[in-house]
Formats: sequence, structure tokens, C-alpha cells
Amino acid sequence: MKTKILIAILTLITAALAFSACGPATAEKPGETKIENPETAKTGEIKRTELTENAAYVMDLNVAPQAEAGKEVVLNFAVKDKDGKPFNKLKIVHEKLMHLLIVSDDLAFFDHVHPEQQADGTFKLNYKFGEGGTYKLYADFTPENSPQIVNVFDVPVGGTPRQKTPLTADKEFTKTVDGLTFTMKTGSELKAAKGIALNFFVTDASGKPVTDLQPYLGAMAHFVVISEDASKFLHVHAEAGETTETKGTGGHEGHDDQHGGMEMDVKPDVKDSNTPTVMAHTEFPTGGIYKLWGQFQRNGKIFTVPFVLDVAPAEAKTAKSAEIPADAYKITVSKAGFTPGEVTVDSGKFSKLAFLRTDSENCGNEIVFKDLNIKKQLPVGEVVLVDLPANAKGKTLNFACGMDMLQGKIVVQ
Repeated sequence: MKTKILIAILTLITAALAFSACGPATAEKPGETKIENPETAKTGEIKRTELTENAAYVMDLNVAPQAEAGKEVVLNFAVKDKDGKPFNKLKIVHEKLMHLLIVSDDLAFFDHVHPEQQADGTFKLNYKFGEGGTYKLYADFTPENSPQIVNVFDVPVGGTPRQKTPLTADKEFTKTVDGLTFTMKTGSELKAAKGIALNFFVTDASGKPVTDLQPYLGAMAHFVVISEDASKFLHVHAEAGETTETKGTGGHEGHDDQHGGMEMDVKPDVKDSNTPTVMAHTEFPTGGIYKLWGQFQRNGKIFTVPFVLDVAPAEAKTAKSAEIPADAYKITVSKAGFTPGEVTVDSGKFSKLAFLRTDSENCGNEIVFKDLNIKKQLPVGEVVLVDLPANAKGKTLNFACGMDMLQGKIVVQ
């Protein structure tokens, strides 16, 4: 029986890959702690970048002692609200309160680990870095009453630096790991701001399809995608019986969490080599080089499979001089968010909202009115109409992008 699978957690994201955070990274000025996205702050020698826009919480990292290659250190994480007060009420997402993705700055090294919460609410992990250099630690967590949040830390590690590995796009998408062969086939050209089908075929040493993948952390497949400049991050999981239409960076969707970015089916009952074991659908926010790690489990063993993707830039497309109906109120969507983000409309004058997405450099590729059970795609340059409910007068209608990173509200008079 074919089993449909959800990919649930940016972030990235968006939603991280919120894919990304929704906009490009900005430089930090000396002595300045930035509030807008992405936000950077100093913790000793460790730089934190917040990949989730307008998040109500941040995570701090302390490393003791200073990290040295080959020596065990303690990674201490603490969640705080924007006022700096400790916060320890996190949701369990795929069997863990916190997921930590550790990569070298050239994306050659990858590790997926899980710090454990302590009695005081902080998180702790004993870890040994094998080589010197700078590592990026992506902390993926979901506070109660909050979407998933991704913070990334640049951690310097003393000792002989690891030799840099150039990030070169794969020409063939076939990798063999510990006796299993993983082949990825794309349904079309890899191009930004365009839906892409990613089909994964898993075969054994004899070339027969693998039919006995096992759940890993409550999911049949895990995927992490990071852009070459590390500004875009996506962490997704597959879960039986559901699908998600969320695309972007950061994000989870399903089970009250938000790690979206892909749609996926997992078929553990594959009958022949023409049927994918895993079928995914996603959208890359911008062109460039991305590295994807797929994680699968079989017979209790985790298989981590890397692919390097060269994504072509989006087709040059800007907002058309589209006509807005006279009875519709216009709201634009760009990397600046919704404009206006809060508005009061007269129900006697307007019966519709007209959303116009002006560029692809944002995660606003769909509009969601959760309370109204409305979700619509927002193609760049096209006017998308949303009808105001007949009984909306006197109500406040909240809306957001599909990853809940951009938000707004309508007050209907």
C-alpha cells in the first residue's frame, strides 16, 4: 500500500531550507545588535544570526571551555524572550525539544544531534569537533504558542584547520552510501521561484528497490538544505498520512509545528525500479548553490546522503501593472513584508482584498487566513483576490504567509 507522507519542520525555513529566512543576510555594524531580520549578536566569540523573522524568542549559546579540535566541550543553550527573560516551554517536534544541525563553513561536514534539556530549562550537549575552523550550528526549536525558530551560531574551533572542500554542484545525482544507492531525479530544470519535483530512488547492492525503510525520530525521511552563503536553511521531516503545501524557508507544518518547504510522499512498498521511494516537491527562493542532506534509516542504521544542487536564477519577472477591481483593497507582498500590514477597511466600500506579490525575494508565496480556512498561492506579478466574508463587519481578520513569518491583519468596519 502506498503511504503518503508529510514533511513537517526553518523555517526556514523559509523556512529556514524558513527556504531561508525570507530575506538576505545583512552586515552587522561594530557595537550594534540588530533587531531586524536577520539579527546578529555577539556571545563571546560566537556570532548568532536569527534566520526567523520577527521571532519572539532567541537562543543563546555558551561553549565551555573554548572549543578545540579533538577535545570535548560542553555546548550550553538557553532560550530567552526579547526582554532577555529565560523561557523553557518548548514543543516536542519529532521526538525532540531541540534539533541541532552542525556543519563546517564549507558545508563539507554535517552532523544532526539533539541537546538535552536540563533541570533549569537550558539545553546541554557534550560534543567533540574533529578539526579546527569555523562551524555553523543551526539551532531548531519551537516555543509554545510560536512558530518554529531557527538561530545559527558561528563557532570558532581551535586547532589545525580542516582542509576546505570546494562546493561543486553534482553533475550526476547518484550516491552510494554503505551499500545502498540513492538516486535523485528532478521533474524539471532546477530553477528558483518555480515548483520543482525531487524524486528519490533507493536501491540495494543488487539494484532492487528498498522497501523496508524505518522511521527515524518519528519520520520516514529527514532533509536539511543550506545555501552556499548559509543564509537559507530548510529542515523538513516526512510523516505518514499527511501532506503539506508549505514552500519556502524555515517552517514546519502539521502536528502544531512549522517546518515546511516541501511536499513529500514516501512509498515503503515500492514494487519496481520506476517507482520513487520518496517523492518531494519544493521551491528554491533564489538561484545559487545549495547542499541537501537526506537522512534515511534501515535496519537501525542512519544513512546520510549529500547532494549539491546548482539552482538557476528565477526568470526575470516583476509585478505587472495589474488592474485592481474597484471593490478590492490592495495589499502588496515583497521582501519588506505586507504593505500595509495593518489596515482598516470599510465593508460598505470593499468586499475583496487584492494581494500582489512584487518579487520572489520573500517567503510570501502563499496567503493564509487560518480562521477563515483560506489558503491561496501568490505567484509573482499576479493579483490574487480574497473575498471578505459577508459577516466580517466589526471583526479583525488575521493573515500570514504560508510559513507564518510575515503577518498582517484587517479590521473591518
